[in-house]
Amino acid sequence: MWKKSWHIRLNALLTKWVMKSMVIKQAYTKQAFEEMVSKSKFGSCEIWEDHIELEIRRRDPRKC
Repeated sequence: MWKKSWHIRLNALLTKWVMKSMVIKQAYTKQAFEEMVSKSKFGSCEIWEDHIELEIRRRDPRKC
């Protein structure tokens, strides 16, 4: 029982550290996506924000 509990705590600490130090710092922001899409052949996109995620839908100007 003791081994399992320290393992769970260690896993939680490592996961928290990875999220804070690597994943969040490397994630694209809404503004970064808008800039990236504006420079592409699509030209525009729709972005929906929901807590920690972004949903991006690009539009092909040839199909509008």
